[in-house]
Amino acid sequence: MNAKTTALCLLAGAVWLAPTAAAHPLGQYIYRNSQDELVALFNYDFYWPLQWVYPPFPGYMHYDYPFEEAPADRPFQDLYKPHPGSKIELVIVEFDPGFYIRNPRDIFDAYREPGQRLTIDTTGTGFLVFPFWHLDTSDPAYIPGQEAYQGSYYFHDVNGVHGDSPVYTFSVYPEPFNPCPPDFTATAVVGQPGYGTPDGIVNSDDFFYYLQQFTAGNQWVADMTENAVPGAPGYGVPDGLITNDDFFFFLSHYALGC
Repeated sequence: MNAKTTALCLLAGAVWLAPTAAAHPLGQYIYRNSQDELVALFNYDFYWPLQWVYPPFPGYMHYDYPFEEAPADRPFQDLYKPHPGSKIELVIVEFDPGFYIRNPRDIFDAYREPGQRLTIDTTGTGFLVFPFWHLDTSDPAYIPGQEAYQGSYYFHDVNGVHGDSPVYTFSVYPEPFNPCPPDFTATAVVGQPGYGTPDGIVNSDDFFYYLQQFTAGNQWVADMTENAVPGAPGYGVPDGLITNDDFFFFLSHYALGC
């Protein structure tokens, strides 16, 4: 296990046990609308990567798509902070075979069956809850090679103060951790063997390959970070946007090589 993987595993444990209340760049924000129905604000149109391996669980996991209580009203979008004192649950509608959401308070507690309920937290506490999203590639029903794996769910207020949210579909794909971020390809020539396959070497092929993907707006390659400032929140965490930060993040790692 390399140093970066170890650090992130330790970070995952810290987040699991004691999440902070700071705003998270990839949070699924829980609001209510003017009809007092629960609403989640998140980019559900994107596919989100699962990159990490957490033994003893087979397959890929990620904890960086949390549920967060709305920090402020957004009246121009008819979105408001939930009324305090309500216990919020996630209710499973349907998950693809092999895709699970794991309880942040007990990682061995997994959910994927329709009707199962995962307790999130109580409104008015400013909650920030990090479940583990898990794609179990050893599951007998798992179908390899899908473009994305999806889980549908809605949010429910146990106390009945808020109405149920719409059904949301969260989409993920397995992206094994690449220990050398700027190594994208063996060649920059489209159609040639090794195109888009890391080869353990950083050279001009990787630079021109990334430039091609950045220009084409390929989120799955070009989106590498939220910002390019080392140590800042969101550094090295894809945020669903392709900006100059991604390009400069790539350049800084390209200069370092593998």
